[in-house]
Amino acid sequence: ISLVAGAPLAAGVGWLAMLAESGHPSPWLIFWVTAIVTWPLGAGLVWALLVDRSTLSGAPDDPDSSVESRWYDTAASGAFHVLIVSLGLGAAVFQFLKVDVAPPLLLGGYFVLAFAAFGISYLFAKKMDA
Repeated sequence: ISLVAGAPLAAGVGWLAMLAESGHPSPWLIFWVTAIVTWPLGAGLVWALLVDRSTLSGAPDDPDSSVESRWYDTAASGAFHVLIVSLGLGAAVFQFLKVDVAPPLLLGGYFVLAFAAFGISYLFAKKMDA
């Protein structure tokens, strides 16, 4: 059911991508590539919304009190602090050195930094708890 229900979601995202790139010589290629790539995400979203936790074997009754949830909270807090400090220092450096960077590149860099900070914090919290 999730795969079937995820297909229209993926098609909708593909359609939006095709409309966004209306000047592209092959818009249907954009549609199909985007739809195929986003299909698993749409299916996963539908599965997460439809599945009842009580039907999953081994699923904890209260996932918010699990050890993984505690690791996640610790990692999110650590990543938040890393981003606050790096954004402040980055703003100062960019202001005083008059660095000119394209916004997509800058935001992509901060995304990678956030992802890495969270991953490292999560692994560190897991190792300290073990």
